[in-house]
Amino acid sequence: MNTFIVGLRPVDVNDLTFLIEWRNKPEYMVNFRQSEPITLAAQLKWFQQLRPEDKHFIMTDGIRSLGYCSLNHVSLTHKTAEFSVFTVPGVNVGYFALKQLIRKGFEEMGLNKIYSDVLAYNVRALKLYLLLGFKTEGINREAYFKGGKFVDSIHIGLLRSEWEDRRVVLQTDKKESVTA
Repeated sequence: MNTFIVGLRPVDVNDLTFLIEWRNKPEYMVNFRQSEPITLAAQLKWFQQLRPEDKHFIMTDGIRSLGYCSLNHVSLTHKTAEFSVFTVPGVNVGYFALKQLIRKGFEEMGLNKIYSDVLAYNVRALKLYLLLGFKTEGINREAYFKGGKFVDSIHIGLLRSEWEDRRVVLQTDKKESVTA
C-alpha cells in the first residue's frame, strides 16, 4: 500500500483532457447532472468562461490527477457557493479533498454557506457529505431524467457556523493523507 498527501491545485488548460475523459465515462456520468457527453470544444469554452470568484481544483498527490472539485456559482453578495466533486476510481480522496475545499470556502473566501444538489441514488456521496456536516435541506422531486426515468435530487447545505462547531472534531484526523 502507498500513502500520499492529497493536495488541491487550480485547474489549468492542460487538465481539460483529463476532465473530459473522466466526466464522459458512463459509470461516472450516471452520478452527474449532465446527460450528454462533453466535447473538447465545450470543455474549452467552459474553461475560458470561468469566473475569477469561482474556484476549480484538481485533486492531486503531486504526481497524478485524482479528481476534481470546485466552489462555483459563488455569490459575493450572499456569501454562498455550490460545490461539486468527482474522484477517479480506486482512490478514496473525496473526504480529504472536500475538507480542504470547505476550509477554503469558509476561511479563505469568507463564505457563509456551501451547498450542492446530489442525485438521490448517489448514496455513497450523500453519506460522505453528511459525515462532513452537511444537512439535507430539501428534495427536488423528479428533477433529472437519468437512465430512462426521472430521479430526485437532494439539496444539501453547510453553514459556516456549523463548520466552526465541527472543525475541532474534523481536525482530529489532521493528516491529509490516504493509503491506497
